[in-house]
Amino acid sequence: PVLADWMMLYLSPELGPGALMFSRVVRSHLASSAVVADSVPPELLSGLSARGWKLLNLAHDWLHVLLPHCLKKISRVHFGLLSPEEMATMSRDGVLPRSRRYLAVPFVGKDTPSPSSEYAHPDVAIGLTILAYRYEGLRKPDFGLALQQLRFAMESELGVEGRRPASLTWVAWVEHSGRRVRGTKQRRAQTEESEGGSVHARRLTGASNASPASRRMSSSLSERSANDAASEAESAIGAAIGGDGDINMWDILPLHLLDMKDVEYMEMLFDMLTRSPLAVRFYLDTLVFPETTAHQNSKLSANGQDLGGEMLFSRRIAFSGTPSSLLPLEMGECAHQLGDDAKMLRTLTEPGVVSRHVLPHDWDVPTLLAAAAAAELGAHALIDCGALITGMNNIEVAQHLAAILPERLEGVVYLEQGGHKKVLLRATGSTMDLERSGLPPERRFSFYDQVHTTGTDIKHVPNAVACLTIGKDMTFRDYAQGAYRMRGIATGQRINLLMVPEVDELMRRELRGVGPTSEFESMSDEERQLHSLVCWLTLNSLDSECKQFNFLVQQDLGNLYRRTALSQLLQTVLDPKFSFDSSKALVAKCLNCFREELSVDVPESVPRPESFTTKLMRAQEHHADFITSADRQLLSRVLDKLRAVQEQQAGYGLAQEQEQEQEEEKEQETVELPDMQPVIYSDLAFVRTDEAGRAWGLEELVRGSGRRGGSEQTRAKWVPNSANAASPPFPFYPAADFAIHLGQSLKLPPSLHVSRNWYKPEWRGPRRLKNAVMLFEWMPSLRELRQLGAPLPKEDARLLEDARRVVSWIWRTYATKGFLRVKTVHALLEKALHLKLSSEVFREVLGIDSTQGARQEAAGSGGGDGRDGGGTSGGGESVGKTAATLMQDGGGGADDGDGDGDDVALRSESELFALLTGPALRASSAGRNFALVTLREAETLRMIIHA
Repeated sequence: PVLADWMMLYLSPELGPGALMFSRVVRSHLASSAVVADSVPPELLSGLSARGWKLLNLAHDWLHVLLPHCLKKISRVHFGLLSPEEMATMSRDGVLPRSRRYLAVPFVGKDTPSPSSEYAHPDVAIGLTILAYRYEGLRKPDFGLALQQLRFAMESELGVEGRRPASLTWVAWVEHSGRRVRGTKQRRAQTEESEGGSVHARRLTGASNASPASRRMSSSLSERSANDAASEAESAIGAAIGGDGDINMWDILPLHLLDMKDVEYMEMLFDMLTRSPLAVRFYLDTLVFPETTAHQNSKLSANGQDLGGEMLFSRRIAFSGTPSSLLPLEMGECAHQLGDDAKMLRTLTEPGVVSRHVLPHDWDVPTLLAAAAAAELGAHALIDCGALITGMNNIEVAQHLAAILPERLEGVVYLEQGGHKKVLLRATGSTMDLERSGLPPERRFSFYDQVHTTGTDIKHVPNAVACLTIGKDMTFRDYAQGAYRMRGIATGQRINLLMVPEVDELMRRELRGVGPTSEFESMSDEERQLHSLVCWLTLNSLDSECKQFNFLVQQDLGNLYRRTALSQLLQTVLDPKFSFDSSKALVAKCLNCFREELSVDVPESVPRPESFTTKLMRAQEHHADFITSADRQLLSRVLDKLRAVQEQQAGYGLAQEQEQEQEEEKEQETVELPDMQPVIYSDLAFVRTDEAGRAWGLEELVRGSGRRGGSEQTRAKWVPNSANAASPPFPFYPAADFAIHLGQSLKLPPSLHVSRNWYKPEWRGPRRLKNAVMLFEWMPSLRELRQLGAPLPKEDARLLEDARRVVSWIWRTYATKGFLRVKTVHALLEKALHLKLSSEVFREVLGIDSTQGARQEAAGSGGGDGRDGGGTSGGGESVGKTAATLMQDGGGGADDGDGDGDDVALRSESELFALLTGPALRASSAGRNFALVTLREAETLRMIIHA
């Protein structure tokens, strides 16, 4: 009911104002565990839109199915996040999709993630991911990504840096962790005034966020009064770093002042914010879920029965030390060793072999370890079948045990990933292989973590005692496997059960409906407790096997039509006369038998539950063409067996729960290739991946003579002639395509390129740019080289307007008497071009023949590339004419002449505009290319040229 009220707070604004009229009905609908269409009030049916029903149904599923399912899972035992080390290992061994990198993944045991499985249901994946990040906190790569994203958001926002939304988000993170951002002292003063003396009390007692140095300082002052110690500490810190010296409220830098390359500061921020719910929510909402929750409506799938059945192999043989009757139809019945189960039951219910110890209500992991190491128990091993020891890896458990075990024990044996046995020696604190240690069994203590409680053997003394933990999800098989790690059980070796109060209460509650027999009543209290435990574990085993039975039935029935479909598909495709066009329909129909629907759409009306049997029958009817008459007999037998099991389940009220959990717990094996590699942030401020350069040969500059199109605009966009997609890309790309992260490209000439080794256009995220210092010029073919006139493009109105404004300013500044002299124009051109112009070059610019002094026609008749305008500007001819006359006469008149002298070069502003924007100063060549290259490429090219 409480969760239903909370859900109403969220749904009320989402459902609209009309929902307030029947809020009581909505809440009743949410609180009801089972919804039947006939029981829904008419006003609710007519008052909600399709979107409203989707929200209501999704909320109902979360309250009654998804949330309970997620909350009963144990972090790092049933689910969890991959550690950076695990991601690196999986990347080396095979595929690591993005979803497994950022979402919670299934675990096969404590601290042992599944090698390739994911949660198939998106809501389950979302719920467990939220819990995983709240339990485990952000990993260092996660924290780097979140901080980067927050910085990116701040840089794209407007306003004062400290008041932008991203900066305020950062302030909220820091203040929620009990610290303060520098520059927000006034806000803190207002908070202190409203809270009264609580802040002062927190200063005296709450120094948990202080640095190690401040903790040592406060420890040295512990013998004095609390007020004197806090006052002296604040004074010392204030003298050292300035400010008010509040050891609990050291200022944190604002977001825009953070140096993300400061490793020590980032470590401090990581420790402070790794478990912050605000930071976790920001990371999940902005980065994880938008990138990883996309899914398809169907997939091609296979299961173990497809691979191990008659579909591929006609003969199979199998062995298991823990046999089960849950076998595919094609494998027949399992042959059990008679009497084994009875021997185990008798041994594990014998008080002389098994004893029981209940931990106190305030237990924790150190308390449990202390109980196992207690001298009065005389234990030689701790078998964690219940996965109660969480938050510590095996070496940390061994170190903790080594510090508290009795002195008679000199080492702690533990198991590494993969089952390798190691021993931690108490005397030196060092570890070594168990086989090389020479430590006798009577002087060592063994720790079996939950993953290694099956199939692991360590030799113990004949009278060894083992402490065994019991968890809420254990079955009798788990219990027996863990107990029989003591190979001499019932012949001298004994088991001491460690029960936690929560599991003990759960067991008593679930066994209340089981009526005691007369034989049970005649037992002693110890025997009753052991028999009750075995009874409860057996019920858990039945529940687990019922779920597995549902999966087995689904696979058995699917195998009936899948094997026929595969046979027809292979027969069709391997036929020498096979044609895909003529057989397209049959191939698609066969492949549909292996296609699994993944749709998880939320219904837009009152949901109508569909039984598991109905779903199976619908699948059989859909693929009826591939079911033979012999298969139909098997189909009837499997369905009859399913109905019989469901009737038994209904007697215990387990059918509906198991069907729901079957859908929730479904996992899928991932075989998709990774779309990106793990990001390792050595410098959190910039992305550093994929920076290795690619070697290329000079022949590629000639080979890449193809063009992306026939237009002039793509004349210089070189691509390899080869159509092979696997061929490496051309080493250069047009500079007009260059753009930094979140930036735009510039309208650069098509002859200018950028080396892929200098900056790759595929890169995303912020990058530290290399210095642009080396320009490489090359011509693929001399026959294509020709001079072009390139006046300022007339279609670019903004550029022309800017040019006219600059020319007007030059004319007003230098042409004080209405004209410009030759030496003034010469100086202006040298300043504009940043070059020292000789007399010959100056004559060429003005269109004057160096020998005859005759006027040359303005260059530019050759047209230009796609970005050039056609022809020359209007005053070009008069400019050449005036300059030619003046240069022929020799010039050299006085500066203060009246404009009629021989040294006058330009007589109007339009002539200056025509000179500066005309083709004479903007000449280019078709077939001549330039590329911005790295220093390493430039050094190599220089060696080749001078070789």
